Amino acid sequence: MRRTPQLLAALTLGLALVACGGDDDDAESASTTDSAASAESTTTTAAEDTAETDDTSDAESDADADADAGAAGPVTVELCGREWTYAEPPQRIVTTDTPMLDLALMMGLGDRVVGYFGSVDNLDPAVQDEAAGLERLGDNWPYPTLEAILAGEPDLVMSYGYNAEAGFTAERLQEEGIGNFTISEGCEDFTGTSTIDSYYEDVRTFAEIVAAPDAADELIAGWQDRVDAVVDGVPEGEPVRVLNTGSGDPAAPFVSGNRAVAHDLIETAGGADVFGDTDEVYLSPTWEEVVARDPQLIVESSGFGQEGLDAVIAHLESNPALSSMAAVTRGNFVSMRYEEGVPGPQMFTGLEILATAVADAAG
Repeated sequence: MRRTPQLLAALTLGLALVACGGDDDDAESASTTDSAASAESTTTTAAEDTAETDDTSDAESDADADADAGAAGPVTVELCGREWTYAEPPQRIVTTDTPMLDLALMMGLGDRVVGYFGSVDNLDPAVQDEAAGLERLGDNWPYPTLEAILAGEPDLVMSYGYNAEAGFTAERLQEEGIGNFTISEGCEDFTGTSTIDSYYEDVRTFAEIVAAPDAADELIAGWQDRVDAVVDGVPEGEPVRVLNTGSGDPAAPFVSGNRAVAHDLIETAGGADVFGDTDEVYLSPTWEEVVARDPQLIVESSGFGQEGLDAVIAHLESNPALSSMAAVTRGNFVSMRYEEGVPGPQMFTGLEILATAVADAAG
């Protein structure tokens, strides 16, 4: 787990639709010569029929395009306790981290993504090929600056929180006339609880913004099927005690509390989050505090893969005071990618990884 910078501000985004008229065109039409009028009057019926057919076809195409673009009218959504209004669905999307790009591509919006931050290698395998053809604007950690984000000329920025130090805030997006979508957990002063269900609601909010409700419903239905399969396979008996840590520093745990989505993933997989009694999203206990809770399974989710996991194992095994934990004596460790432990499409893969590890630790 990597702590993302967060800052919330209000934004009500209005897009003016300008109707253009031309007096010169009217004058030119009025000066049409008699011979031109005569030629027009002798236009063949077949030509009129063809023109009428073409007009009808064009009208139908325009209607279809309007329907696809969500032309029913302005959409206002509540995001981080504030209202954001869109006169029409955004067409130029920039994503600032992997879970956001995963979501945009899985919802079929690749043709609207004009730039992204991060690495294609960290995306869900199902969308990596498509993402390879998009423009990479830079790294996603440290969080990108506003200047770098604006290079993509977006009308919507998909982000996991903000970075005031880099000039990337909701206020600045407002000044630039740019919309924003962020997940609930990314809101400044987030006081709620991030869960699988709350992520579904975030996705539905995004679907309202981009006028793609059917795509969101299809994704959510597929994810729910995977959740149901995990729940059906939860082992009976006392839940396995699970620690989820991901600081990237084996000597300094950074763990999920009961308000993080990782807590919900652990509980859904049949485990018991050892810091589930804390009213926190994430917290930084000492290893001595972890020992007191004696986890039976340790999940390393910093995003450093096997290297990060090996470093944690080596640190714990080298210290007699720490190596007494059940997870260490039994060798119950598992690695998860950063994207698999935070709100995003890959967290359902993370749920399945946790379920397998919990079942193994319980066996």
